[in-house]
Amino acid sequence: MSNYQEGQQKQAQLVQKLQQKVVTYLLFFLTEMKRRKRFFSCCKVLQYKKRCSELELVTEQQKNDIDRLRLTVSISIEKLK
Repeated sequence: MSNYQEGQQKQAQLVQKLQQKVVTYLLFFLTEMKRRKRFFSCCKVLQYKKRCSELELVTEQQKNDIDRLRLTVSISIEKLK
C-alpha cells in the first residue's frame, strides 16, 4: 500500500471516530436537555402549587377580616338602636 493510500485510510478512520464521538455527544446532550426540561416543568408545577397555597391563605385571611368587620358593624348598629 502506498503512503498516500495509508494516509487516506487513517484519515477515514479518524473521521469515523470523530463522527461516532459527535453522535454520542449529541445523544447525551439531547438526553440531558429532556431531563432538564422535565426538571424545570416539575419546578414550575411546584411554584404554581406554592402560589396557589399563598393565595388561598390570603383569601382566608380576607374572609376573616370581612367577618370581623361585619361583626363590628353589627355591634355598632345594635348600640345605636
